[in-house]
Order: sequence, then structure tokens, then C-alpha cells
Amino acid sequence: MRISSSFTYQTGAAGINRQQNTLFELQKQLNSLKRINSPSDDPVAAARVLDTKQSDSRNAQFIENTKAVDSALQFSDNALQTVSDIMTQMKEMVVRAGNPAFKDTDLKIISGEFDGKMEELVGVLNTTDGQGNYLFSGTKTSTPPYTIEGSRPYGADTVIRYNGNDGQKSVQTGTARQIAITDPGSATFGTGSTVGRDSGNIFDTMLRFGEMLKQGRDGLNPKASLPANGGTSVTLGVADSIPNIKNATAAAAFEDLKDAFGQGGVNVSLPAGMNDTTLPTLPAPYNANFQVAYDGKVGEYRIRTTGGEDTGLTLKFENLPTGALAADSVTLKSYTLEAAQVMKGVDKAHERSLSTLAAVGSRRLEVEQSRDLGEDLNLVYKKSISDLEDLNIAEASTSLVMAKTALEASQLSFSKVSSLSLFNYIS
Repeated sequence: MRISSSFTYQTGAAGINRQQNTLFELQKQLNSLKRINSPSDDPVAAARVLDTKQSDSRNAQFIENTKAVDSALQFSDNALQTVSDIMTQMKEMVVRAGNPAFKDTDLKIISGEFDGKMEELVGVLNTTDGQGNYLFSGTKTSTPPYTIEGSRPYGADTVIRYNGNDGQKSVQTGTARQIAITDPGSATFGTGSTVGRDSGNIFDTMLRFGEMLKQGRDGLNPKASLPANGGTSVTLGVADSIPNIKNATAAAAFEDLKDAFGQGGVNVSLPAGMNDTTLPTLPAPYNANFQVAYDGKVGEYRIRTTGGEDTGLTLKFENLPTGALAADSVTLKSYTLEAAQVMKGVDKAHERSLSTLAAVGSRRLEVEQSRDLGEDLNLVYKKSISDLEDLNIAEASTSLVMAKTALEASQLSFSKVSSLSLFNYIS
């Protein structure tokens, strides 16, 4: 078979080009240190690399989100720690205010201190994060959650308003996990003050304490007068229908009743054969306020809590005309018992703030664990990508030398073959 010169040149050039392409690809891999520089290098591995990089990118965003969440929760943590400190200081003030040696002038001094704590508390609850968003407004982060309406000294005529809502802002920290970065003030501190100051939230308790300090012992000492046509004496009795009650609290109640009616010039006495040690205790919840309600019998009144719960004690008005009294109830207050109720309220408010603080701490721990998991996953993704696309440098270097040698051999072979001609052998 006769081989034409054209075929010889085409075959030689094609071989040289193949070797040059191989050498070029190896040089490109060594320059980038990547085995895959384009999808055509390894289509299957290239697709797996792209998918893994997308997963790694999502994971990297979740890691950044955990950092943002922890930063936001740090602000809430600090604010709630301060609220806890204020509650502790409030307890100390209530204890001092309950000291029998303190006069009304001393209570006025405590009142000024209380007003400062009241403003400090509202200021803390109106704390913002690093971006100016309010922490305790729910999702209304551009609105201050609480406002005070009224002037010093704060008390019964002061109004605290909640301007936020009950929502929470959350940030996604994983494929199927979102973590709340705010806590609505309404859930922990209440929606402001109430008219009767009986909701049990932190503001009702504080304003009740403020009013107590304003009124002083003289203003809150038990005072009562008999209802119209009420006679001149009252006997305290025990209802048979209320079992399982003890004596200590009822004894205190009896003393309050004696003080209350005694200031109105009316005597209060126990029935024959009964003394302080035989008095039953008022069932929980025992309140500083009593309601003396007509019980359908001439001159007899049941003592109930302001919630309507029967205490087991009765009042009987002596020397009365036939029929019910013209008025059907009377409310009594005691400075000592009011201070005890304020302390209970402060304790309850403190517990609620500590519960929220614990919840924030739990979320911060979860965020830390989520971030650690994300960083571990990031290493797994990086290794997977490296295994797929990174170059074996030793192997590539050897291949490069071999490709270079093959190219030189192809060039030399082509040079020899292309120079073959009968003219070279004609003498």
C-alpha cells in the first residue's frame, strides 16, 4: 500500500497535537492543583462537587445565623440579669418598708428610691439590640414596649402601658430548626398595669408597693366602720362548714378586724370559750383585703376573701334591729398584710423573669451546639470536595514528565518520517 505524504503529515500532526493537549491539561491541573477544572474533565465528579458546594454554602449561612442569634440573645440575657437584680433590690426595699420601727418619713425616703427603680425597670425593658430593635416588643421591634404615664411618686394613679405584641422573631439555624431571638414582654412582665392592681404582674406589684409607701402606715392601717344601723358591738364566730383550717392566720385576721372596727369605736369580741389558739386559719389565698358579706341571717356576715372564697369566719352584729343591714359589705386593709402581699408579688415576678432568663440561656446553649455541629459538618464537606477535585501532585508530576517525553518522541518521530524521500537515496 502506498502512503501519501499528505497522510503522513496529518497523522504526525494529530499525534503531536494529542500529546500537546495532554501536556497542556497536566500543566493546567498542576497550576490550579485541581483535578477537575471544567465539567468535561469528570462529569460525574463535577456534579457531585457542585452539589456538595451548595450544601456547604447553606451550612456556612447557618453558621453565620447562629452567630447573629447568639449576639441577639446576649442582649436579652444581659437585660434579664438586670431585671433579676432589680427584683432582688425590690425585695430588700419591701423588707425595709415592713420594719415596724420605720415611720412614714422613712417610707417617703424609700418611696423616692422605689421611683428610681421603677424608671430603671422600664428603661431596662425598653432595651434595644445592636441594630436599634427593641428586645421585648414582640415583632414590633421599632416600638418601645413600655411607657409610664404619671409622675412621681408612682402609685395607684400611675399607668404602665404595653405597646408591643405577643409575637417572637426567629432565625433559621438549621435545615429544620428556627430559634427565637426575642421574648415578648407581655409573656414575662405582663401587658402593663391594671385598674384593680390584681393581675399579679410585675407592674401591678410595684405600683401597689408604691401606693403603700405613699399612704404610709397611717394611711393603710386597718380602718372600718359598721354599716348603717350596725349597732355597737361585733362578735367573731367560726362557721362549721369550713373544715381543715388552722389557727395562726385567722388569729392575725381577728386582730386586723379588731383594729379595723376598734378605730370606729366598735368592740369586736370572740364568742365564749374561744381564744386566739382555737381560731381557724383562713384558707389560701389569704389576702390583706376582707369582704364582709351579708349571709341571709339577721346581723350575721361571712368574711370572704376579695376573690369570694369563704374564710370560715363570721361576724355577728349585736343589738341590731330586725332585718339586714343597710350596707352589705365593708373592705378592710392592713399595712402589714399589704406588705406581705407585695412581697409575694415580687417573688412571683422574680420567678417569671428567672424562668425567661433560663429559657434564653437554654437557647444560647442550643445555638452553641448548633454552631459546633455546623463547623464539624463544614469540615466533612471540605474533605468531600477535596477528595473529588483535588490533584494528586506526585502522580500529575510523573504524568507531566511522561507526556513531555512522549511529545518529544512524537516530534522526533514526525521529523524522521517527514524527511523520508527517494531523493535522499539518489546519488
